[in-house]
Amino acid sequence: MAHTTVAVIGDRFVRTTLLRDAIEDAIEEAAGGLADKLRFVTDEHDWPDVPMAHDGEIREYTGDADRVTAVLREAQVAAVHMAALGAKVLAAAPELRLVACARSGAVNVNLEEAKRRGVVVCNAPGRNARAVAEFTVALIIDVTKGLARGHRDLTAAGRWRTDLYRHDTVGEDLAALTVGLLGMGHIGRLLAPLLTAFGARVLGCDPYVPAQVLAAAGVEPCAFAELLARSDVVRLHARHRPGNAPLPPAHRPGPAPLLGARELAQMRRGAYLIQTARSPLLDYDALARELAQGHLAGAAIDVFPDEPLPAGHPLRALPNVTLTPHIAGASRGSARAGARMAAAAVAAWLRGEPPPHRMV
Repeated sequence: MAHTTVAVIGDRFVRTTLLRDAIEDAIEEAAGGLADKLRFVTDEHDWPDVPMAHDGEIREYTGDADRVTAVLREAQVAAVHMAALGAKVLAAAPELRLVACARSGAVNVNLEEAKRRGVVVCNAPGRNARAVAEFTVALIIDVTKGLARGHRDLTAAGRWRTDLYRHDTVGEDLAALTVGLLGMGHIGRLLAPLLTAFGARVLGCDPYVPAQVLAAAGVEPCAFAELLARSDVVRLHARHRPGNAPLPPAHRPGPAPLLGARELAQMRRGAYLIQTARSPLLDYDALARELAQGHLAGAAIDVFPDEPLPAGHPLRALPNVTLTPHIAGASRGSARAGARMAAAAVAAWLRGEPPPHRMV
């Protein structure tokens, strides 16, 4: 009886056992005796304890080419999280026909080379959307209520800040805030009802989503410039598209940041910025200037152009900024969702059906 070799490569976030168990569960639900025809080969990488890598071909990957190749050499199917699948690895795995990647963007896979070799690649869009939405609510509460600021003053400086109860230093309740969401994809649509539950007014700008869809979600459709001018809090949700503007040319053409110096200056005085989207969407130096000059009241930032954020970066020295180490999408629910979506692609392919979320 012919067997299908399935290579499973996880890490210390999306564990290899989690991926394999999800595949076996999906196969069991599919029935048809598929489980008896599978042969698993596995590995597990040390990320996030060992940093991810980047090169000119692929990004945000783990594992060297030789180690990954050793697992994939005879595999027809690969279920991975961040394993490096560059051209060299794909060339050394001639039987490979499917890569199921348990993450939203399969930037660790050379998609052009996979397409050239007839390898189907699937991803897991929205797998961490709920985690990011909930994290965003936490960041909004933090910057408007001064949680991290009070903590830093009490623990690092030993100061009991009674002045944080002054009328001119306290923040507003969420019910009094207008929150502008730039981009209304998976995260934006989950975040909107969380904010409206607090009583916040939510504005949304996304040319790819019909106005009636936004309205049905309790979001007021809004033009880009108007959203900046009206919002007490602006949150980035748009996906960056290399070589194109993050939003269509109605904003401006080219790969310039969605929020550059001009756009940040257009935000209302005393507003807050929440950034958990891709770093090319934001001009970080311009943001630091607006915060230092007092035009913006504060910001919470989870994603940076260089990670870790360099020690001398001006954002590190500002008292009105909360910085987190790219953890908005980190939850056990995100890991489980990614594993389930990758497993669904494997199960569909094994049944001879089109796998979901196919990229190439």
